[in-house]
Amino acid sequence: KMGDTTISYLIDSANYVFLIDTFLGPISMGYIKDYLIEKNLTKKKMIIFITHGHWDHYWGNAVFPEALIIGQELCRTKIMADGQQNLEKYIDFAEGTIQIVPPQITFLSKLSFPEENLEFTHTPGHTKCCASCYDVLDDILIVGDNIEDPIPYLMEGDLTPYITTLENYIEQNPKVIIPGHGKEQENLDLVIRNLEYVRNVSQNTVDFTEFTKTHILLHAENMKFLANVAMENQTRDLALQYLQSGLVALKQENYDNHQNLLRELEDLMHSI
Repeated sequence: KMGDTTISYLIDSANYVFLIDTFLGPISMGYIKDYLIEKNLTKKKMIIFITHGHWDHYWGNAVFPEALIIGQELCRTKIMADGQQNLEKYIDFAEGTIQIVPPQITFLSKLSFPEENLEFTHTPGHTKCCASCYDVLDDILIVGDNIEDPIPYLMEGDLTPYITTLENYIEQNPKVIIPGHGKEQENLDLVIRNLEYVRNVSQNTVDFTEFTKTHILLHAENMKFLANVAMENQTRDLALQYLQSGLVALKQENYDNHQNLLRELEDLMHSI
């Protein structure tokens, strides 16, 4: 686990060492390299699995030039499409010199390594390209950014696949869930709360009464994103619904640092 930001996870299996996500570059991956040396694992072939195509999950790929990198097909497509642009945009977060290296091997729905007791499955949610890793032996599910505390960032206009993914996580009921950020989960509570939120957004039934300041800000950002997607798709009524939800949430409390976002939502409302 790399600090309190993106989690990188190592699995020492029968024939390979699997590294899940590579964070922000050579400096952050230095801890992984030291661990491999300490545990005498450097002679094993490494396979890197990227949970999705957001820059804070794959900037360290080039640190391991001999590794095989795998990911869902859309993950490779996304990294190829906007990897360099995001590197320029977020260069201040880079930990060392970054080279964009997308997955070399991709899969559509599922990729299994039976001898290693590992399964990689397309689980769209946070993004279309999200995939999860299931450690069959230890009953651990690694989900990337599909699970977030307190509520998830919504980065896709169609919420139906996200709802299905979260329902599948609950049905699977693993012993431990490893999110892309934050604490390991030893029960389904956070998954259930995330599912409830995404469902409520899709049904326009979000209850703000127990929202904290963090909830309110994240929800308003989500509504701004969804409203923009709806406007791009020329679904005016849906855009208005999302904007209204964001505005109602922001007006629950008068936080100074919410004023800019409040104005953004109001401007979008007036532009429709």
